Amino acid sequence: AGLASSPSGVPFVLFPSLAAMSTVVAHPAGSPTGRSELMLHVRGLRKGPAAAAVALHHSAAVNPVPAGVQRAGARAPRNGHELARELRSRASPADKVAWLAEIPEKAYAVIFRVEVDAELLQTMLAAMLAACSGEGGAAAAAGSRGVLSSMARQCPKALGFAASFGGEPERARASSLLAALEKDAPGAADDVQVIRGLLLGEDS
Repeated sequence: AGLASSPSGVPFVLFPSLAAMSTVVAHPAGSPTGRSELMLHVRGLRKGPAAAAVALHHSAAVNPVPAGVQRAGARAPRNGHELARELRSRASPADKVAWLAEIPEKAYAVIFRVEVDAELLQTMLAAMLAACSGEGGAAAAAGSRGVLSSMARQCPKALGFAASFGGEPERARASSLLAALEKDAPGAADDVQVIRGLLLGEDS
C-alpha cells in the first residue's frame, strides 16, 4: 500500500489489486529463501539484466528438475569403470542386461575405446547367462545378443582380446550363453557366429 494525492490535494491510500497480489506465490515451507520466484526476478530487473539473470538462475536452483526427468535423459557411461559401477548398482541379472541393452550401440566404441577389461567382460557374460536361464527369458536373450553384437561391431579387437584371457570355466560359460542365444533366435545365427568367433576364437 502507498499514499497518493487527488487533484484536490486530499491524500488517499492505494492498495495493490487482487490480480497483482495473486501473481506472487510464496515458496513452500522449508524454502531456503522464503521469497517468490517472481519477486526475485523483479528485484533483479531493477538492478539490471545481469542481476535478473542471477535471480532466475537462483529460482531454478531452488526448484530442481524432478529426479525421474533427469534419469530419462541420463547419459551412457563414459568408460569401463563407469559401466562396471552401474552394473554393481543393479541387483538382478535381468536388470543388468536390460540396462546394458539400453546403451546406444555407438557408445560402446567410446566406453571401450582403450580396452575391454577381462574381468568386466566375464561379469557381463555371467549376468547374461543367468538372466537368459532365469527370470529374463527371451527378453534377456534378445538384449544379450544385441549388446554382444554391438560390441562385436564397435570394438571387435578389444572384445576378442579380453575374451582370450578366459580359462576353461569362462569358455564353458560363453559356450552355454551362445547356445542360449542361438536357441532363442535361430534367424540370428550369423550374428551369433560372429560373437562366437570373438568370445571363443572359433567359427563353429
